[in-house]
Amino acid sequence: TDASAGASLSFGGVLNGVDNVISFHKQAIKGEESDGINLSDSQRAKFNLADGQVMVDKTEDFKAKLKAASSENKYNSILEGLRLVNFIEIQDATGNVVNYAYVVDQEYSCELEHGSRGKQKYTIALMFDSNWENSKLLIIDSTDSMSSVGFDSLANNAWVNNFNGHTAAELSSMMGGAEIDKISGATFTSNTVIAHVTSIMSAHDRANSK
Repeated sequence: TDASAGASLSFGGVLNGVDNVISFHKQAIKGEESDGINLSDSQRAKFNLADGQVMVDKTEDFKAKLKAASSENKYNSILEGLRLVNFIEIQDATGNVVNYAYVVDQEYSCELEHGSRGKQKYTIALMFDSNWENSKLLIIDSTDSMSSVGFDSLANNAWVNNFNGHTAAELSSMMGGAEIDKISGATFTSNTVIAHVTSIMSAHDRANSK
């Protein structure tokens, strides 16, 4: 659903309200159990799943691997910075894994369009195929008016392609080397996304080190 020009913030509130009503109807009226994935229907649609594909929550499995590879303090510190919403397997109709996805969110203060500062937030998903190759960054959700260009425009901007098409090892190396330039007009936003993807890859590498 496209936002109405000039009323993005208002429209975003309406869309969130519709999502909440749908979730309430499914669980409270129809009695459907939660699948553990903390995404609304409109957010899930951003994944563009093929027919027969389903999302399976594997967050606790990831946390268990991360905890086994970390001290208690380090584990808590990583999770606090990561702000993990879910770690997801995307499976086909026969149960084979076709994609993995780290879904994270963030809230931070940045300069807005007219020189003022305010809190902004976003939800992104970093996806890989079943061999931990062919990475893809998805803009799942965001507040509007992040910097002068607006965060939502990043979803259609070539800047996002910096994160796409890499193996997990390649992306970890790229993040460590600060090889991704900031997007003009959205320095705060791009700095935060780069830092967050770096946190994802650091946690991924630690959890899979054994």
